[in-house]
Amino acid sequence: EWLRARPGYQLIHLSEFDCIPLCPDLFARLEARLANEGADVLGCHLERVDGTNHPHFLYHSGDERFAPFLQEISSRSDRRVVLAMLGCVSFWKREAFTAVADAEESAPIYLEIALPTLAHHLGFRVRDFGAQNAFILKQGLLRQHVFILCLICASADAALIAAGVGGLGTMVSSHPSLVTAVTLFGALFLAAYSFIAFRRALHASSMGVSGEDTSLRQAIAACLAFTFLNPHVYLDTVLLLGGLSSRYEGDLRLSYGAGAVIASFVWFFGLGYGARLLLPLFQKPVAWRLLDTIIGVVMALIALSLTVQFMRS
Repeated sequence: EWLRARPGYQLIHLSEFDCIPLCPDLFARLEARLANEGADVLGCHLERVDGTNHPHFLYHSGDERFAPFLQEISSRSDRRVVLAMLGCVSFWKREAFTAVADAEESAPIYLEIALPTLAHHLGFRVRDFGAQNAFILKQGLLRQHVFILCLICASADAALIAAGVGGLGTMVSSHPSLVTAVTLFGALFLAAYSFIAFRRALHASSMGVSGEDTSLRQAIAACLAFTFLNPHVYLDTVLLLGGLSSRYEGDLRLSYGAGAVIASFVWFFGLGYGARLLLPLFQKPVAWRLLDTIIGVVMALIALSLTVQFMRS
């Protein structure tokens, strides 16, 4: 009701009492990221959890009212999708926020699931942006080692997807200490890279059209680090896709894994080679400054989310 009485507010930053902004222009950065993603909603550590052992999904899947409710309100072809994010920290366009607020749930739903899931099924675009994708996008703009880096990322995804479909996801999820260690190490790595990106953003003169020269060895090392030190990669491939594949058997399970691998190759090569279409925009140093700032924000937010996840575990 408070928001309805104030039609001038077109963007909503939903936060929690223990979230402390670390920069004075946070709202402007979130607004830029929302536009950059072409999204209606930004969620922190967004992931699909239906068919997994995510505790909130398991809780709601036992409620006979939950699935029919999604079936009733959904405008999507796949009405089984359930999304979750870290807490309720999110950034919204007004239309999406009010639509979710007006939805009448048939039963109480955890906010971490209700917010992104309802937005998705009501037809809005819910997004999160990963560190690996930001790295490939920048290398694509620089036209440096694009093929080999795309091949490494897609091949790594393929190997991890195969491991997950083969049953490794179930085994890893049963060892919380291993997941915790990888989470902490990944947070430290991403925080360091965020600092480097912000430092580059402060020196526009070093960000010409060609960008900084990166040797093939340096690029491969960074690519491998973003791939294997980023816990989101394991969550998305080994645990999430591996968990979802458990509903299939035999040839259907192989087809599911093959489809996920093909999608990964299409995504990374499309991202790497499609980035050059943006090259005219990045003739200006200010564009590189903006890109590195966005990359720094993305890395910092992911590192922060992993740190919070580590502390809670």
